[in-house]
Amino acid sequence: MKVPRTFDFNFGSDRLNILMLFFLALIVRLIALGRIYLISRDSIKFLALAKYYFSGLFLKGLSNAQHPLYPLLICLFGGVSGDFEFAGKLISLTLSSFTVIFVYLLGKAIYDSKTGLVGGVFFVVQPLCVRCSVDVLSDSTFLFFLVVAFYLGIKGGKEEKKVLWWCLGAGICGGLAYLTRPEGIVVVFFLLGWYFLQWIFHNKK
Repeated sequence: MKVPRTFDFNFGSDRLNILMLFFLALIVRLIALGRIYLISRDSIKFLALAKYYFSGLFLKGLSNAQHPLYPLLICLFGGVSGDFEFAGKLISLTLSSFTVIFVYLLGKAIYDSKTGLVGGVFFVVQPLCVRCSVDVLSDSTFLFFLVVAFYLGIKGGKEEKKVLWWCLGAGICGGLAYLTRPEGIVVVFFLLGWYFLQWIFHNKK
């Protein structure tokens, strides 16, 4: 006798899950944004670097130990808005909210949609993720590119069609993660190991 799938109604729609997680993450982060009144010490460094880039002092900015992508994004959006601190917070908040989508997709790609949904909910309410997403810090930007790279890399190892595009996207996001924080190099080694294992298993078939 076939057991009915009682969770199909709740977990069957990827679009519904993604929209729910995204807006939940956005609401939580907007609430947190209104409760953060001081930026962290590292935020001052990122703002200084962004102003170097905005002033054309690229060599001075690149000579700093901090990787350049996040300050460059602050420079770009801060130059338009005229408020570098607000631009840095907005970048972190926006990318953190979008990250939950790929947390869900990654969980689904590895196991199933329920796993992705549970992982997404944990990400939405995880205190450190929320705190970093409303400050001028590179963590949310790094985590976004990291999760996207993992997702694209795993999909590229499983899909038989358009494998090159999945792998190319994973490589680009891995490079952007590295340009945000040095820990991004981990993505490169993970992808190389993952594709090597996929190549071995494929040849055994």
